[in-house]
Amino acid sequence: MKKLNIHIACMFFILILITSCNFKGNTYTKEKIIKDTLISEDFDLFSKHFYSDSVFQMSRIEFPLKGLYNEPVETTILSQIGDTILYVWERKKWKILKTSFTNNKDTSIKDCYGTKYIRRIKKNSTEVIDSVYIEDSGFITVQKFKIKNKKWYLTYYEIYNN
Repeated sequence: MKKLNIHIACMFFILILITSCNFKGNTYTKEKIIKDTLISEDFDLFSKHFYSDSVFQMSRIEFPLKGLYNEPVETTILSQIGDTILYVWERKKWKILKTSFTNNKDTSIKDCYGTKYIRRIKKNSTEVIDSVYIEDSGFITVQKFKIKNKKWYLTYYEIYNN
């Protein structure tokens, strides 16, 4: 009887030991899963891919894409030439965006004609606003990117050329 009690006690102790080890292993796994779900796509890597791969770009635009567009309109009492209108870009009419900027920082570049393009970037953890303009010209583009399901998407596009 004593031997049976000792065996039961040993089995009970081994069971507790095994259960404790498995619990710690599961806790580590749960912590790792939680940490991994908090990590979002890096915007700089996304941006390089977005401007260099047309298929990727099309997959990361929320169509129909809302924005503003400076469209030539007939001059009337209510409108002027080149009025800005609310615009919605559709997938079938989208023209692939390219960039000459090599990093995602405030910077400027000159084209072959000497025109200086200035780029301003505003970033936070869930949104990036990328603006490019020519000083004192009336030309500006604005692109807004937002994080959704840990991936970056173009959610707004504005082009104005007065």
